[in-house]
Amino acid sequence: MALLVVSAVPAAGRAINFLPVSISDTVAAVDIADRGVVLHVRNGAAAPITVTVSDPGRTPAGNAPTVPTVSVPASGERQVLVTRANVDPATGLATVTYSSATTVTADAYRY
Repeated sequence: MALLVVSAVPAAGRAINFLPVSISDTVAAVDIADRGVVLHVRNGAAAPITVTVSDPGRTPAGNAPTVPTVSVPASGERQVLVTRANVDPATGLATVTYSSATTVTADAYRY
């Protein structure tokens, strides 16, 4: 599990910096702040992958929530939003998992 480096987007803009992902990465609550973090995922594989952002919450009945997933097509890109609601209060981290990390890179940024 690797802590993703999150960059701010200044008024002058910023270069995209795709880095290899782990099968499970984390984003710190301090980086997410109030606006969230955008995770730009690039899949270099010949097959689609699935990106899942954890939801540490519970339903009113105390059950684990249904966690939505984002499908990144083969040789494609998708942007995934990580918000404060995804942060586990026990760890101060949001967890992002990938169905495969081979040839997958990501760039994390906030506004």
